[in-house]
Amino acid sequence: MVKKMAISNQFDQKKADLKTRIMKSAMKKFSETSYEKTTIEAIINDCSTSKGGFYHHFQSKDDLLRTIITEYAEKLKIIVQKIVLNKKLKALEKINKIIQKTQRFKLSQQDFNLMLVKIWQRDLISIIRSMYLDKLVVEIRPLWQQVIEQGIDEGVFNTSFPEEVAELIVHTSSLFSKKVDIAVFKENSPDKYEYVIRKIEFIEDLITRLLGLPKGAIILADVLRKNLNIFKKMLNDENIIL
Repeated sequence: MVKKMAISNQFDQKKADLKTRIMKSAMKKFSETSYEKTTIEAIINDCSTSKGGFYHHFQSKDDLLRTIITEYAEKLKIIVQKIVLNKKLKALEKINKIIQKTQRFKLSQQDFNLMLVKIWQRDLISIIRSMYLDKLVVEIRPLWQQVIEQGIDEGVFNTSFPEEVAELIVHTSSLFSKKVDIAVFKENSPDKYEYVIRKIEFIEDLITRLLGLPKGAIILADVLRKNLNIFKKMLNDENIIL
């Protein structure tokens, strides 16, 4: 019985490993060329599997992309949720930790973000782009609201609309995150980093004002300024075609 369970576990692990390999190969190929031009055959060849192996996990290329986006959003949710549920932290501490941890996570997901920038530039798959943003609103907005309500109870945040503020923060952050990513990864103008910083500072100022906080209470701009150096190194990678 134990031997059968061990064999079954090994089989399940191999299936999970294959699924991960397919997803990583897909992100690589989407970034190197584009989503539209990448074929299932190219993905299969890159990860050394078969059509049977691919279709065992994914119904189509669209299904593969949806799975990649969904898993990314779920991982992001887990990071935010862990911070939100930490009873030792004050509300403002939670917001700044969310900023730090989510940005660190984003930097660790370079393949995903390079792929996503490609998608942001194409209208042909705007449905998937909307799905990604909607997924973030559904998963992340309630967590932001929970932190805001905690801050109101603590007498630190000053707003009568925690749900609406949470939704606005998530929507605005997603909108400008797209603009920032495209500016960082696509445009080659010398002032593009000034453009990025301006958008980041706007989001920081917006959150600060919405929550009735003093200037400098939110650390978004400081965190992202430091991360820009890492993005610059990514741009110099000769294997990345933008």
